[in-house]
Amino acid sequence: MNKSRFSQYLAFERMIAPTVVEVLFWIGLARLLISGIVEIVSAPGPRHGLVIGVALIIVGPFMWRLICEYMIIVFRMHACLEWIAKHTDRESSVQ
Repeated sequence: MNKSRFSQYLAFERMIAPTVVEVLFWIGLARLLISGIVEIVSAPGPRHGLVIGVALIIVGPFMWRLICEYMIIVFRMHACLEWIAKHTDRESSVQ
């Protein structure tokens, strides 16, 4: 029996966290880029602001992507384990 997406959501059979992580990634990316630009433009020392700003613009998104990918991997592992459980004959077990 196929359940609707909403009933799957209510029964905790459908995960919403991966979508939330993707949205948070884009919000965080925009925040990092804006913060980097603001740091470059408004820092009191030209060298200090430039280094911090460039780090926020280049290194920040890379690190943020790694963090978000790690969270997504956890949910993909969950989906794979659900698939394995669904497609495995529970009567025959390795002894």
